[in-house]
Amino acid sequence: MSTTREALDRAVRDQEARVRTPRVKLGFEPLTYRRGGDQSWVADCWRAKRMNDPKAAERLDRHAAEMRVELEAKERRSTTTVPDGVSVKFESRAVDLTPGMGGYSVPPLWLIEQTATAPRPSRILARLIPSLPLKVGVVSVSAPRIVTGTSTAVTPPEGVVSDTDVTDAAVSSQVVQISGHADVALQLIEQSGRGGASFDEVVWRDLLSSYDATLDAQLVAGTGTGVGPYQQLPGLATITGAGNTTYTDASPTASEMWPSFGKAYATVSNTRKVVAECWLMRGGRWAW
Repeated sequence: MSTTREALDRAVRDQEARVRTPRVKLGFEPLTYRRGGDQSWVADCWRAKRMNDPKAAERLDRHAAEMRVELEAKERRSTTTVPDGVSVKFESRAVDLTPGMGGYSVPPLWLIEQTATAPRPSRILARLIPSLPLKVGVVSVSAPRIVTGTSTAVTPPEGVVSDTDVTDAAVSSQVVQISGHADVALQLIEQSGRGGASFDEVVWRDLLSSYDATLDAQLVAGTGTGVGPYQQLPGLATITGAGNTTYTDASPTASEMWPSFGKAYATVSNTRKVVAECWLMRGGRWAW
């Protein structure tokens, strides 16, 4: 009898707890600016700044809060651990929420993911070079380059260990700003985002394509000189001490040029002590 009574008491207490505690269903609300959505980030940036539209400003504020959460989660997802325990970071675009790059100027996540996972052909060299984030306010970067490395040798028991001092040299580069401005028809801005037709993608693709082309051109042929807005990155073709292989022919053919590729490959191997990793050339030259 007592056992039955205790069971009934527990059932009553459980029922009362369920009545007092609301049932909450956790889920995900759609982002303010999303592919195929009804809102345009480009249009809202214009409305909030030029028309003082409070609703557009409210959406941008909500978007900024969403990006703080989503970009942090994206950063965690972008790093994976391979079997040997080394963390590898996937390629990502430089998008930040630091001062000077506030939430209003951060593009929607679907635009970020689209451009990060589908690099354009004009961004070939930039994708091959490791990149590191810069802190706000940095105007130049200096890094040490080892000129003479340490030495090792077979050492007999209680013998003298090989000892060579490391010598290094500084390698520096100015921080270069690459920017662009696009004039957009007012009608396109006003209609953007309605019925899933977003002009954001068109503007974003056009600016990013131009940016990628300029960046790769700088990495290939930048002079590494200049002051203020005319600064350039040091390009591979202008670096002193690089090995060069020249092929000159009044009537060049691919078969005659082929030995020059072998010489260039050998130069990399003999000088850098590693095998060449890739060839970089124009699509037309490769097809030829």
